[in-house]
Order: sequence, then structure tokens, then C-alpha cells
Amino acid sequence: MKRLSIDIGTRTVVGICSEFQGDRIKVSQVFTVEHAERAMLDGAIHDIEKVAEVVRKVKGEIESRAGEKFKSADVALAGRFLQTVIGEAALRLDRLTEITSQTVKHLEAMATKEAVAKLQSEREMYCVGYSPLFYTVDGEWIKNPVGHRASEVYVKVMATFLPRHIVDSMVLALKRADLHVGHLTLEPIAVLELLVPQDLRLLNLVILDVGAGTSDIAISKDGMVIGYAMIPNAGDEITEEICKNHLLDFQTAETVKRKLAQEAVITAKDILGFETEFRSEELIREIEPVVDNITEEIAERIVSLNGRPPAAVLVVGGGAKVPGFTERLALKLDLP
Repeated sequence: MKRLSIDIGTRTVVGICSEFQGDRIKVSQVFTVEHAERAMLDGAIHDIEKVAEVVRKVKGEIESRAGEKFKSADVALAGRFLQTVIGEAALRLDRLTEITSQTVKHLEAMATKEAVAKLQSEREMYCVGYSPLFYTVDGEWIKNPVGHRASEVYVKVMATFLPRHIVDSMVLALKRADLHVGHLTLEPIAVLELLVPQDLRLLNLVILDVGAGTSDIAISKDGMVIGYAMIPNAGDEITEEICKNHLLDFQTAETVKRKLAQEAVITAKDILGFETEFRSEELIREIEPVVDNITEEIAERIVSLNGRPPAAVLVVGGGAKVPGFTERLALKLDLP
């Protein structure tokens, strides 16, 4: 069965058609459209109709290529004000009863419900996903309790929450494109699941996804996820600095930024219509303070969640392609 997944980002909307083949996922179609205007800021939808228009284009193209109509889409959310809460739950079982996947899902749901009850926020929040931290059977840590027999099975989860309006705006944008939400999760959870298999989570790794609107952080250590965070500073802040310094509209400044690592001299027109040549090395020096601020905030948040610098940081996302970004982050985290 083919599924449609849509990544509604601050700068682009990406559609993916995929299907399970055994324990693997086969991606058959990918299509990307950039927002014509800044309809999203910091990972949040500001203009629902404009975002829905782009989603309709992506959906239509994927359906045309795949030869199939989709009524639902799997989505991952980002945005400001991410909160995480720990939840726990235990189930007493008949010693002869085998633990099933349904039992584990029920247990995780109980733990997530406890996390929801413990949440303290002035905003109306919505649970957008959770990650199991670890399980025990009869008090002993176990990687996967399914198939075992025990008198008690226990789980600790980390539930993640975003403001309700961020979730609602995403749902409404999909609805205008004749889609409903098939599966909902958090962007850093999705990235972690894709890039870091369970066995690699023994290592103290950070997954950093630097997009246009947000920098998303996920941290693993000792076989489990220990933290998620989102920082509302990313590639757009660098683009805005180029806009202000050279009287460029946002789209032109974004194009200039993308060429910094590829061309020594970049030609562009300012808002007055004058054509100007920019030397990449000079622009890179100009944006250094902004890159420094973003990487400083990311490094501080990583150390705050992890307690110390990690063993390694895996960096993805277009916002981190600016020359010098990863080098500055490595310097601040004392990594090679």
C-alpha cells in the first residue's frame, strides 16, 4: 500500500510516495515546491491558504506520477515552544501471559497519558509524539519486551508537545488540499528514527536538523533518547541579514546565500533594480555574527540537555550548508 508523506517546511513543501517492502521502505516518488511567499515563519504556518495551495501542487504531482489518489498524508511538525514531559506506566500480568505488541502499545499509551496529566503550560498544548526511553520486565532492563513473559512490564516515555494552534493550522492546511492527517509526529523524532538505528543509540549522538525556520535537536545516549529541542533560529535569519545589508528582497537574498559555497562572485539585483556583484568571501564575513549567534544557541541547548558536549553531531538540513556553520558549531562544542 502506497503512502503519501508531506514535509511542510518553512521554505519548501516536499511530497514523498513510499510503500513498505518487508521491513524496508521503498520511496518511489519525491517532489518539492518552494513557497512563493513567506507563508511560514519559524516552522509555523502564518497563511493557511497560501500553504494549502503549495500542498495541492505537491499532492497533485505525486498523484500524477504514482497513478494513485491519496486521501491522507503523514506529517511531521516543528515550531516554537516545544515541551517535553516524562511519563511512566507499569502493567501487572499473569506470569504465563506472553507480552504482545498490543500490550506494549497500551502500556506506552498509559505512560503518555500520565505525561499529558503532568504537563504544565499556560498555552493549550497538543501531544505530537513520544519516544520510549526504556522498558523493564520484572525490574530488569530489556530492549524489546514483546514475546517475553513477566509478572510486570514497565515503560518510561518522553512525550513531546507543541501549541495547539500550530497543530490546528497544519490540519487545516491539509484539509484545504483535500487531505486528512494519517500519522502525526515531531520532526526531530522522525529524523532520529531515520538516521539512528536502535543499536547506535548507545552512543552519545546529537542529530541536528537546521532548516529555514527552526533548528531541531535530538539526543541519544546509553541506548535511549534523552532529549528533544527546537530553536527558532536557522537559515532564514542568515538570509534576513543579507537582505538588510544589501537591500535585497528575501527570495533574491536566499538565492545569493545558496550560491556562497559554489561561486566566488555572485550577481543579483537589489529592490531598486540595480545589478550588483557580491564577493562570496565578503558576504561570508558579513554573516559571521549571525552564524555565530545561531551556533552558540544550538551549542548551549545541546550542552543543557546532554550535560556535556556529545561524542558527535550529525548535521542535516539546508540551513547548515552556509560556509563555516558546521566548523563554528564544532568549535563551540569542542569537537574535531
